Amino acid sequence: MFPARQDADEQLLTWMRTHGLIAEHVLGDPDPLEMAVEIMGADIAVRDTFRHNGARRARWSTTAAT
Repeated sequence: MFPARQDADEQLLTWMRTHGLIAEHVLGDPDPLEMAVEIMGADIAVRDTFRHNGARRARWSTTAAT
């Protein structure tokens, strides 16, 4: 299950830890930990609110690294 925008920071952090999305050295430092949770929360907000506006697709190819 993926996190939702309304999830508390602690729930988001638990999800990030469970899925290995946060490095151990970040877990031990409150400043980068706060930034990581904030960035992930912002990413989730974009994911949950994005709506295609009907614009044409790009005319060039794109590549996604996985």
